[in-house]
Amino acid sequence: MNVPATIVHTLLRRAVERIGRDAEVTEYTSIDGSYLLVEGVVLVDVLQPTDDPYDEFARDRVRVVAARLHVPAIALVTLRSVVSYRTDAVVKRLPEEQQIIGTYGGVDITTSTELTADDHDRLGMALQTMLTDIYVQRAPVEAEELLGERVREAATTMLSCTDRSTEQNERVVRVVTSVLAYALLQMRREEDLDRLSIPWGIRSATLMLDVLGSYFREARRKGFMMFPEHVDDIDVLDQRSGLFRTALASLCTFLHRIDPRRIDDHALHRTVDDVVRWCDGARRAPSPTIDVVDVALRLAAPAGASRLLEVGDAGGLFAVRARMLAESRGQTPPDVYVFAPTTDAERAVVLRTSGRVDAAADIGLVRRHMTLERPWDVLCAAGTTLDGRHLLRLLADKLPMSANGAMVMVLPLAVLYADHYAAVRTSLTQRFCIRWVLTSDAESLVSPEAGTCCIVATRHADDEDEAPARIVVLRKPLSAFFMTCDAPRELDAKRTQHLDAFIGYIGASQRGKNNDEVYVRTVTQRAMRERADGSSGTWFDLLVPPDVVSRILTKTSSRMQLLRDLGQAWSGLRTGANEFFVVDTETIATEGLEAHAWQRTGMDGEVIDNLVIGGVDDLDGIGMTPSADQCLLLIDASASDVAQSNLGTWIDRAERGGLHTRPTVRQRTPWYRLPPPPVPDLIIPKEQHERRLVAMNPAHAFVSDGCIGVTLHNPQAADRLALWMNSTVGLFLNSLFMAVQHKADMTVRDAEAFPVPTDEVLRDIQLRRHRPFLTRRIERFEVEYGAACPDDFRMDAVRRDRRIVDQHLMENIIGLTPEEQRWMYRLLLLWRMRGDNVRLLVDALVHDLETRHRLEPLSQWYTPLLEQLPDENTRVVILPQGVTRADITRTMFAWNVVCRKGSKADEVIECSTQEEAQIIKAMIDLGKVHVAIPTDAPIIADIVPRLDMFKATLETALDTICEVLPATDVATTVRAALQARMTAL
Repeated sequence: MNVPATIVHTLLRRAVERIGRDAEVTEYTSIDGSYLLVEGVVLVDVLQPTDDPYDEFARDRVRVVAARLHVPAIALVTLRSVVSYRTDAVVKRLPEEQQIIGTYGGVDITTSTELTADDHDRLGMALQTMLTDIYVQRAPVEAEELLGERVREAATTMLSCTDRSTEQNERVVRVVTSVLAYALLQMRREEDLDRLSIPWGIRSATLMLDVLGSYFREARRKGFMMFPEHVDDIDVLDQRSGLFRTALASLCTFLHRIDPRRIDDHALHRTVDDVVRWCDGARRAPSPTIDVVDVALRLAAPAGASRLLEVGDAGGLFAVRARMLAESRGQTPPDVYVFAPTTDAERAVVLRTSGRVDAAADIGLVRRHMTLERPWDVLCAAGTTLDGRHLLRLLADKLPMSANGAMVMVLPLAVLYADHYAAVRTSLTQRFCIRWVLTSDAESLVSPEAGTCCIVATRHADDEDEAPARIVVLRKPLSAFFMTCDAPRELDAKRTQHLDAFIGYIGASQRGKNNDEVYVRTVTQRAMRERADGSSGTWFDLLVPPDVVSRILTKTSSRMQLLRDLGQAWSGLRTGANEFFVVDTETIATEGLEAHAWQRTGMDGEVIDNLVIGGVDDLDGIGMTPSADQCLLLIDASASDVAQSNLGTWIDRAERGGLHTRPTVRQRTPWYRLPPPPVPDLIIPKEQHERRLVAMNPAHAFVSDGCIGVTLHNPQAADRLALWMNSTVGLFLNSLFMAVQHKADMTVRDAEAFPVPTDEVLRDIQLRRHRPFLTRRIERFEVEYGAACPDDFRMDAVRRDRRIVDQHLMENIIGLTPEEQRWMYRLLLLWRMRGDNVRLLVDALVHDLETRHRLEPLSQWYTPLLEQLPDENTRVVILPQGVTRADITRTMFAWNVVCRKGSKADEVIECSTQEEAQIIKAMIDLGKVHVAIPTDAPIIADIVPRLDMFKATLETALDTICEVLPATDVATTVRAALQARMTAL
């Protein structure tokens, strides 16, 4: 026996022992070849790894011997995989799914010499499972199940034969889907398309792909434009060329041998859809899930639609589900079309319809935008890349829509905040009303997982008041609200009822909803328009549940202090002549500068270089020795002492160049003598670019004015503080409480206000377990967090040692929930791109005022009272600005409000009644300038006590609520914004 056969022989004997069977494993040799025989069970043929375990010739050769020996099963073992067959089914040429017992994965090798001892266990388990299935007489699989398994298996093998780059994954998936689409079309159009057959024995992968491409080019010539013009752009690795050719040839042969015509339409649709979704996952191209498509269609057209157009990357899913939902409700299915300007888009529709491109497909194809002239009831768009945003904007501007037409979009979260989507948002708000913005915190709305949102917008109705937009964040998966759907053409009346109940649940209250299941926020269309261009906030701000930020504030406020409480922050050294004082080691060696000028002796007697940290580029990690190559010259000698030294030459050369006449050095005597600068315990670069880093100072280096130095009262706390300040919690709180966002920059004022834990919390931080984080290089944000923006963030993508630090601080120290942790990461990534922290702080504290203090803003009770009155029963008053005190006085004829600025009575406002004067005074005290007041006596009588109570409660509540804010500039800014929000009319 050859080496592979010997190994399989040993593994078979071991597998028989493990399953507790009494069967002898022997070698059987005949004129047809040598095989391994498990007595009375299976005849095994061991092939090479690049051979096809589904090859008909190989299985026929073995079944002749197996039939003669009356062995019920045969198996082909390539070491990469094990495939077992029923002998009688192979003899009778039964359908493929009845012949195959099972397929079992082996080891990923290309030659038998690569098989190692570690691979034996995996191969042995495959053989053991094969024997078990034969003994228990495993039932045959269904044809559609075998179809899906074989296509995915071939695609996986072909993907492994490239460098797995995004580009190569795209090309391999294009070949696999094209082969599948060709087979589905050929079985229905045999008179138009030749059967796909690749000559056996082609030894070049490129030649095989070129042969395959010739079939596609011929199909295109006959009008089937869904196939690519060429597929020979796949770079197959030389050592895996044999595997690639085997997988591709086997796939082409199998698709005709399985004969999909034997599979009923529903099962075939389901299988092909599973393959399409698998391929999307292989190339990391997210597509909407069926559940979010159903929700979006129900929100956009609750009564159904007559004409629907789909664009983007959903591959016909919106079109299919629109018809399915209509049928489940007993409605007439709409006319649905898919805009497919590219071969990939058209092929996706062909696959979604399982090759039905005629009337039976129920889906029309639109290849050119000039044909989109008739008005549409619903436009559905899906996409996760920037490429389609211009088309989306043009569709929002120009596409003919019916009077009650709607747009449904499943897009990246970036559409809610990014500047490059501002034109899309603006176009939407100009022509449409935003009805729904839906996203999920518990699960992704697309597969594979990515940060996306669903937007539903309807045409402006001139004869109706604008309905508010509802911003929905699901805190539980959709499966918690209604039964999920696994197949696009699946119908379930009960599921449809649950879907309708879910829609009613999230839209039940005009004031929104906030509980453990869902967060719903109602926003006026005016607010959506104002935020469209991003200048007055973004739509993403509205998605952040205010109670999440509020809970984070509550949990951290009692455990925080400011860095200035633990030490002093100061800007680094400015020498006034860096080219003289700051020199690199090469210059020191070249000029022979004496060591006493660029070295010093530490407290323990150790000689230390006067290293200078100039910025983040000189720092690698938190506790690592800096990579700085410059030293500071500290010359503590008179001119006569250095006259005959190299240092004296260095000074003379500088003076001949006139350096000593600079205003920046003339104040020192002598000019070259610098006072010894302080040595910081922590170093914070002012400009941090893409890396956020607070470093310790193990080298006892100095810092230039490109850094901020921090001297601690207790230097022993430096390592724990550095760990906290570099953690996600520290970075988040620092960004949250910045009065002005500098993106990645830092000022001394910011450093002093850096939130750090109290001494008790610092003592609880376990440093020993976090040494790997402290002693490795800190990388850019996208490397540390596995994402460059909140769209792509996943908790499991955070670097492992950082996640260990974060989890310890978030869960053990602060007690954050998983939801609060996710939002902490997302907001930190968002603030790296744009600073919206103050708005989110205000939203969170307004939520606290409304829930904890039961305080309603004036817009929720004062404004509605005025809107009940006719215009003649209201009075608009322009109040003076800068009033320090307002007093109510009475004259013989009227009541007056005297407005004082300092000690001077600046302006007098005449009032008809005392109650009116009280309202005006209260509004002045609240800082209002433009105010409308009622003149109706009963309304005034109701407003005065409520307004006085509101004013008194607001002042007390603001004092209480702002206690969670650090005593910095942000507290003043947030308090003023809070008062403005609560008193807005």
